[in-house]
Amino acid sequence: KQKVATQIDQDISIITTTDSQNYYVQQQILLTTKLFISEYAYSRLSNAQLDNLTLDNAAIIALTDANYSKTIAGTTYRVVEQQHAIFPQQSGKLVIPSRKFNAYLGFRRKVTEVADAIELDIQPAAYTDRKWLPAHNLLINTTELPQSITTDDSIKYTIEISAYGLQESQLPNIKLDKIANASLYPDKLETNNYKQNNNIIGKKQQSWVIVPNSTGVINIPELTLTWFNTITSAIETAFVPAR
Repeated sequence: KQKVATQIDQDISIITTTDSQNYYVQQQILLTTKLFISEYAYSRLSNAQLDNLTLDNAAIIALTDANYSKTIAGTTYRVVEQQHAIFPQQSGKLVIPSRKFNAYLGFRRKVTEVADAIELDIQPAAYTDRKWLPAHNLLINTTELPQSITTDDSIKYTIEISAYGLQESQLPNIKLDKIANASLYPDKLETNNYKQNNNIIGKKQQSWVIVPNSTGVINIPELTLTWFNTITSAIETAFVPAR
């Protein structure tokens, strides 16, 4: 059972919620923790501490840590809101443990508030014949290429994968097959995680230098990547046509 903000009827309360109840292995779970402290209690608190979120068999990335005021049923609260992205690494039952807030109210009264634990049933991958990529969205972008090039020139060609709701470590390596009439030299590889709109966006960018070694047509092969849309629960394919 998860509390909701309208049920707050005390000076201090802590609530944890997830953005859904249904998840697949390695899919991003958005966990929100809200700590409500009335203005009356806030002015009298000391040694306040909200414990850190720890979890076995899952990766955790902190997203936001905000402080603001909110009035509920005529009472004004100071609110501490934290959001974490959780990536379960195995299917089956996942228990997000209770988070605990400890403080002293006044000089001697110790206060402890504990949020409800959350139990989730993590589903296995929807396919197993290729790399499992559960994401809100997945895009492949490439650099534009010139219409013609001489054997004295070279081209830098870059492929970038952006996955919304995936870490960069979950993305596959980007490969480019041999190209007729040209030599192919791997260049820079860049990987990063970005935080945007309560999401982790994993990006992997691979570059190559293409050097023509004879006259003729240079064809760069198509690139396809299968991924699982966690919003529509559908298997999709990201595609870059041959050039």
